[in-house]
Amino acid sequence: MNNDTLKQKLTITKKSIEQSVDKITPSGGAGSNAFRLKPALVIIAVMLVVGGCISHKAGSQKAVTASTQEERTATATASASKAALAGTATAESSGASSGAAQVSTQAVGQAGAQEGTQTAVWQVIPVLLYHQILPNPTNSITTAPDVFDRQMKTLSDLGYKTVTLDQLYANLTKGKPLPNKPVLITFDDGWKNQYQNAIPILLKYKFKAAFFVNPQTINFKNRIFMNAGDLVDLDKHGFDVQSHTWAHSNLIIKHGETSAAYNARLTHELKDSKIWLEKVLKKRMDYFAYPYGLYNSWVVKAVANTGYKMAFTVNSGKNMAAEQSPLLLKRTIIFKNTSFKNFIDDLNSLPLDVTAHHPEDASYVTTDTACIAAVFGDLKGVNIDTLRLRLDYRDIGGRVVLLPDHRHVYSSGIAKLKPGYHYAVIRGKTTKGAIVQSSWAFFVKR
Repeated sequence: MNNDTLKQKLTITKKSIEQSVDKITPSGGAGSNAFRLKPALVIIAVMLVVGGCISHKAGSQKAVTASTQEERTATATASASKAALAGTATAESSGASSGAAQVSTQAVGQAGAQEGTQTAVWQVIPVLLYHQILPNPTNSITTAPDVFDRQMKTLSDLGYKTVTLDQLYANLTKGKPLPNKPVLITFDDGWKNQYQNAIPILLKYKFKAAFFVNPQTINFKNRIFMNAGDLVDLDKHGFDVQSHTWAHSNLIIKHGETSAAYNARLTHELKDSKIWLEKVLKKRMDYFAYPYGLYNSWVVKAVANTGYKMAFTVNSGKNMAAEQSPLLLKRTIIFKNTSFKNFIDDLNSLPLDVTAHHPEDASYVTTDTACIAAVFGDLKGVNIDTLRLRLDYRDIGGRVVLLPDHRHVYSSGIAKLKPGYHYAVIRGKTTKGAIVQSSWAFFVKR
């Protein structure tokens, strides 16, 4: 939904907002830090969501509007290992990824009525994203091997079956069935510790996974990254190896480049990585992961034109068969501080229908403050009183505000932001007690 359409649908006036303030439902119980929204703040919060005021006034760069006609057009165009795998390696993170989740479906009303059931059309497909697998993690996107093992055991114990990229694509585009509890496990950046520490655990549970790599780092022959032989070995043992661009380049930013230079870099990152991997692995490279999770309609179109059939963001959430664009698939990042409870909750949750987030999906923010807000779609079957808003795993208050068109705005007010990746979640329960949530993320760089 674009801003103009959203403005038309909301048709918010100061008077109607003031009248609705009395209907605000507290998001926290006794002892919570939730604050009371004043009418003026409600108006500001709504306008930030509708018009993207912070994005323009405070330096946020809009990276994507997933429902634009241009992007829909682009989407239509696109329509075990070595014995023991011993050794360890240490490395710093390649950088936090950024992205955001937006579930633009009627899922809550339908999935809420079907809790615990799946059909061919509404089958929920979670995709997990890991980066480094190292003992004693020191950065936010590293997972300890023992934690990774426990998470994989949980998937196995709960009956989840890992699927390949080809299986997922066939399901999304042709409706071919997946196992009853499908899950796709992915890794980004080609770190050697993934090969050394994750593969033995995956093999233990007979799981498959997909690895998105950058040929430039592979060619460095630096032992903190995999080498070409490792990629061949992964492929031989049934693991997917696909492109993550040539050099993990930020595809949405022109670094002082002319349009011609930018387009040349974009072509190099997308095409040359594809060609190199196809030569090494002797198979087609049909799938892609956006570096840092950043993309826009121009990049999506370039990805499709390069010949990729399916692409992954780091927009947190789940994918729904027959609903999700193959070029904008969601992945839930597993962080160092992802608790076991959060891991289970993410697996068991149903999508919460949200039509807009602020900061926007996959936005690149250059300000130190922002309003964290969302506009809901269909809340049928949702217990509104249970909704809570968290930023970076911390409760930040918020209110559900009833608007004249019976949509709701959920806002925390203004949040102070540090540079780096920020992860927001609105979570609650259905009237039957099932968990519903919408997660999104954005990246702050100053």
